Amino acid sequence: MTLFRTQELDALEQAIRNVCLAEGLVAAPYVRRKRERWDRMQYGTGATSDRWALAIGAGLGGWSVVKTAPLELLAEPGSTREHRLGIIARVLGCEALHVSLYDGTAMVIAQASPTGEVALSGYSMDGLSFHGVEIAEDRFTPRIEGTGVPSSIMEALDQYPSDGFAELIQQLAGEHWLDVSLKLIDGDEIPSARVLSFMRPVLEKVPPLQVKLAVEEHPLDTRYVLDDGIWITDGRIDASTAAAGAAFVGKVARWLGVPVALVPGVPRSLFCVRAPPSEYTPRAGFETELLSLGDDGGCEVLLHTARGLGIAELEERSPHQRSNLVARLTHALVGAQVNAHAAYRDFERVFDEPTTHAVGAFAGERLVTAWWRLGRSAVAIEGHEVFELPGLCTAIASTARHVALTLVTPGHVNGRSQGYGQKDPAVVVVIDVDTAHVREVFHGDEHRAELPGDFKAWAKEVMQPPPSCDAAGLEPIACSASGARCLARISTRTLFVGKLARVLP
Repeated sequence: MTLFRTQELDALEQAIRNVCLAEGLVAAPYVRRKRERWDRMQYGTGATSDRWALAIGAGLGGWSVVKTAPLELLAEPGSTREHRLGIIARVLGCEALHVSLYDGTAMVIAQASPTGEVALSGYSMDGLSFHGVEIAEDRFTPRIEGTGVPSSIMEALDQYPSDGFAELIQQLAGEHWLDVSLKLIDGDEIPSARVLSFMRPVLEKVPPLQVKLAVEEHPLDTRYVLDDGIWITDGRIDASTAAAGAAFVGKVARWLGVPVALVPGVPRSLFCVRAPPSEYTPRAGFETELLSLGDDGGCEVLLHTARGLGIAELEERSPHQRSNLVARLTHALVGAQVNAHAAYRDFERVFDEPTTHAVGAFAGERLVTAWWRLGRSAVAIEGHEVFELPGLCTAIASTARHVALTLVTPGHVNGRSQGYGQKDPAVVVVIDVDTAHVREVFHGDEHRAELPGDFKAWAKEVMQPPPSCDAAGLEPIACSASGARCLARISTRTLFVGKLARVLP
């Protein structure tokens, strides 16, 4: 919700219009449209959405209300890095307020003075950061300062963020404003408000880029493989290696004419959604999907696949997003280099199967990993073939000779989705890493067998990883007994193993 302490709607509308035009957008008809699965007007920002829409109308208590799509459009920093909220407040000489509530718990408040200064408080789902602007630690609690706002709003904020938001709606706006942003995204009529619509100027697209295509079926997902090394599932885009990622990003950058310097590091992957686009021209022999890459800082590209021919084509969705597309792909597929002072280097991916969760540990010098499949877990012990155990592996512990796994039977399995709760059956198994023999020692509350003797001193013997093994976002989780190798992760689904690069102090 965005509010301005003015009742001059004509002046407010003109100030907003000028801000939009100054950032290179042009007025466009406000029309009905079909929302994408991961629509940039809903999940994007002013920088990543090529269409903006705003509804302006009277609020309560001397305030006017502006609802926007993208949802935080006016509170974000604009192309000059100044908050749009502050620019408009300065032009009108009035106070302005923006409040974002995330999942009912996190909240950010942006408050602009009549001179244009903007103060942030609270925290977003990214912590003390709001669209790249850091929020001071001493402003962690959301607050509204100064006069003009009923004290009941701050009193409600002190109780709970959602209570404060509800009170703000009731006192300064009105309940009828709540669903207006969703109407803006769809292009619905909003009789009680003035509606402005803008879009970026149309630019000529480059011809599509052809790449190699393979399709793999895995227990948890169907994966497209582009150019032998780029993996796309309905959830992530990733690279098998940073070198493969760099080759692909370089190819995309040359296609779009975007200069880029690539130094392979550790691929980080990126959130990705595949879905039929709302508007496209069908092509004989090809299936077309819209790839939405990244969340609020993301972008989109059309993927045309011809499985029978083993080829695919990439088509740009918006020429305005070329630099952003290359930057996001570079971050995801090429990653960052290991810090020059890091103890471990040459990190390689441990396994290459799509999963939602993986764990790992060293038993002496031997690496042991386990990852989720559908209702089962794959277990890999160096020197042995990968095998499966029933249930989802949620935890791992090891000694020099044994590894223990906690396996939970998922209470929910539907297609490729699965989940578990506290009451779902669980077992603990111990595996001899030399023989790969599996022994069940606990089943629920039932004690089946004694733990091996070397587990009795496990808490004292387990080696702790160094405080940092890398500056590229890798989190160390285990070291081999000699310290020669380090197991690290970027997320719960991806594990990397690296080698000792220098003598530890």
